Amino acid sequence: MSAITIAEVSQKYSGHGGNMVESRINDLLIRSPMIPVDRKIATLAGMLRHKEIQGGIADAIIMATARIGHHTIVTGDQHFQNLPDVVFIGDT
Repeated sequence: MSAITIAEVSQKYSGHGGNMVESRINDLLIRSPMIPVDRKIATLAGMLRHKEIQGGIADAIIMATARIGHHTIVTGDQHFQNLPDVVFIGDT
């Protein structure tokens, strides 16, 4: 899991209090290790943002993290729908 995902989860649940934020993050970290953003990921993210990703740079960083590590993204984020190596959950 990209470190950026931690920021997105924190933002999404921040209105529910710190305990909820920590609980959600801990649930994710049990299932998947956090991968920090490095130069290689950041460089690929910039290139993906212009070619493939309709979302913002955070989405591009998440995609780059997955691609470099040969991982699959599991998400309900509409920006990832119909992209390769993505399992989209939610309404289609």
